[in-house]
Amino acid sequence: MKTIGIVQHTVFSAAGTAVPWVKARGFRSLHRRMSEREPLPKVDEVDALIIAGGEMNVDQEHLHPWLREEKRLIEAALKQGKPVVGLCLGGQLLAEVLGAKVGPRGDWEAGWLDVDLQVKPGLAGFEAPGRLKVFQWHGYVFETPAGATRLAGNAWWPHQAFVWDNLALGFQFHPETTLAWSEECANDAELPKTGHVQSREEILRDGPLHQPPLQRWFERTLEGFLIR
Repeated sequence: MKTIGIVQHTVFSAAGTAVPWVKARGFRSLHRRMSEREPLPKVDEVDALIIAGGEMNVDQEHLHPWLREEKRLIEAALKQGKPVVGLCLGGQLLAEVLGAKVGPRGDWEAGWLDVDLQVKPGLAGFEAPGRLKVFQWHGYVFETPAGATRLAGNAWWPHQAFVWDNLALGFQFHPETTLAWSEECANDAELPKTGHVQSREEILRDGPLHQPPLQRWFERTLEGFLIR
């Protein structure tokens, strides 16, 4: 039985729809919650990794020392040919491990917003060009790592997803979002005010329309990337 390591950084930012997908596929889940000070999985304990989002940033190792260990885990998994999927903060960690620039853009991208998908033959979810409504919640951004293929972008930030060597799949947005989590974000007292940002009312309005197709797309993408 394949074991998927899931790294969750905070209570607020869970791995969303990835968790029931892993269970539905009959995989074993090795779920580690950094907010509970649980140890990271060892690379030889897992066949693949899903790295969730979080409120901290990649450059805050002084506040969260386990970030160093997590970056080493990601690097070790890739060296052993084990796939890694990174979601928002997870995508930023993945990009940094691969040598790309990661940092603050100066404003925020938040809400149900469009990204334009690029074609990557053989990669589920990216077989044809198209536009996808995704959930965004970030102020930091990554650039596409050298040697990787950029998979998605928009006018606010061109680097929204990438794939590297068919082993690393990084997302700047939150393909794993549940409707409940998007509503939690909308009701956050610290809803971002500047940038590519929807209002609370817009997020609550758009969630029921856009979350179900995003979930179907993400599950199909996971299916193609992690089942080999």
